Amino acid sequence: MSPQEGEAQALLFAMKWVKQLSIQRVILETDCKSVVDQTYSQHNSITEGGVLIQKIRNTLKADVDYRVSFVSRKCYMAADAMARSSIENPVSHIFQFIPTNVNQIIEMEIY
Repeated sequence: MSPQEGEAQALLFAMKWVKQLSIQRVILETDCKSVVDQTYSQHNSITEGGVLIQKIRNTLKADVDYRVSFVSRKCYMAADAMARSSIENPVSHIFQFIPTNVNQIIEMEIY
């Protein structure tokens, strides 16, 4: 799975999750500009990533109060650090404590 497909899959999962919670007026943010661009383009693709993008589009059509937006990775350094930590340790797990590198970034963003 490519990073873009992973981002699209995560976006689709988030859309399903907020729908299950009956949350309305949702802006879903991602740092993957290509996923946002493809979501709002008219181009269709039969690749696995294209199928995910089409599912995202269908969800947006069904739930008109949902919007997908690009946000630079620089704005979400803590989320980026967590993503990098998960790549370094791809085993599914629950952290008992915030990883040191992530904690330092969160502290910098708070102050």
